[in-house]
Amino acid sequence: MTNLVSIIVLVVLLASCNGSSDGQKPLCDTSCQNDTVVFRSNNISEPYVKIILENCDAKRIIWSNSNSTNHRRIEVSDYIKKPVRINPIASNSFFKDADYLWLTFNDCISRRGYALKLPFNKKDDILCYSSVLNYFDPKFIVANGLICYSNYRYIYVEDVATGKAAKLELSKTPLNIDFNSMHETFDSVNISRNRIFVKMNDKDPLEKNISL
Repeated sequence: MTNLVSIIVLVVLLASCNGSSDGQKPLCDTSCQNDTVVFRSNNISEPYVKIILENCDAKRIIWSNSNSTNHRRIEVSDYIKKPVRINPIASNSFFKDADYLWLTFNDCISRRGYALKLPFNKKDDILCYSSVLNYFDPKFIVANGLICYSNYRYIYVEDVATGKAAKLELSKTPLNIDFNSMHETFDSVNISRNRIFVKMNDKDPLEKNISL
């Protein structure tokens, strides 16, 4: 009986260490990291952004440039209501001069993609998208300079440098999408400046010509 209990305990422990209960594999290394993730631009204003990690997860974001008298900061939990395990290989940034920056990253455990538009001017609003199909996921091909994100009816594509956007309708009625398990809905996407291509599971591909 003791051996049987030991085997059951071992099976439970192995299951908990091998990823989520739905069998979805982690996107990147989920081991605990507490080193700050930093991105910088060679623009004359020397902009930068830092993701501060605490207890393995993203805690706060700090950004500034040489034109600012002080830095800006936000708590990640004010915009994302769940822990996010960050890895530098699944995060990136785009700096638009001294105006704003886009910070993109995926949670390594759930694979969920995020994008934040962070203006240097405190008068401008911060934007947070929490259903982003980032290129860090190998089945999501997104051209440089573009961000692709979804809601329950549409796929949106936005040029991070100009703000120009396009969209593709996925369904006439809202879909039941779990954005913590994107691949339950989306098999793959291929996004360029002139085309949106989406393959959802068990459905015919959707495609639309665009101009960005």
